[in-house]
Amino acid sequence: YTILRHTAETVPPAFRLSHVTVLNVGAFKGSNYQKSFHRACDYARRFADAQGLELVCIDTNFNEVLQTSQSVNGLHSFAGELPYRIFGAAHALSGLFSEYYLSSEVPFRQFTLEKREPEEDISYFDLFSALACSTDTLTCHCTGGEASRLAKLIALSDWEPSYRWLHACFTAEGNCGVCRKCVMAQTVFYCLGKLERYQNIYDVEKYLKNKDAFLSQALIHTGHPYEEGMEEFVRSHIPVTPAIESRARILSAASRATGNYFKGKGTDIPFAWK
Repeated sequence: YTILRHTAETVPPAFRLSHVTVLNVGAFKGSNYQKSFHRACDYARRFADAQGLELVCIDTNFNEVLQTSQSVNGLHSFAGELPYRIFGAAHALSGLFSEYYLSSEVPFRQFTLEKREPEEDISYFDLFSALACSTDTLTCHCTGGEASRLAKLIALSDWEPSYRWLHACFTAEGNCGVCRKCVMAQTVFYCLGKLERYQNIYDVEKYLKNKDAFLSQALIHTGHPYEEGMEEFVRSHIPVTPAIESRARILSAASRATGNYFKGKGTDIPFAWK
């Protein structure tokens, strides 16, 4: 969504996107992280070439130095430091560019400095973090916060590059099609009648064959701000049958019982197909 907004012809040249970045500030973990990181860089490079953009990739040893297994002020280190890690990596390249865009995770209207659930989520004050991390040589921006995640997906559904390159998944490789983020994205496109446009990156046939199960998942009540307006959107676009309604209630109870659904853990898939 950030790339869509900042490559439009109406964007002033000084603020038009020129580079995209893949910054390993801690998300790539494990003994095989280098393979995943380089795979992500290769994917981003092919996308950047297609869009006429330059690609910059940065690897870091933040995890080793900052000891992410520990807690910092009650917050999980990685989640509690993520925007600062990103801006820190961007500052290493402040001589290359003077503006850096961080894609907002939470709409600006939900801005707050108060602790929110999940407790490690500090994305509610990304606007403040961007301001605090700006210097005379690099201005950090938090962008896209005027739209919810639902609104972003709706906008992307008419952007042709997303049909080939969208990666809205918890996994590092491709789109699994069954995690929470994949379910939400496919459901939005299905409700808009545009899911077939994404047949190169999603198993559209699988979704259509099991659409009642997917739609039931989309109606689960997690209370997470990322899903704001999703239930109303689905109900306003498709008829919700009693069977879908019943399954959604069961799945909602299961997700509340485990507290695990949104985080993309292994419980997602059994919930989807039982």
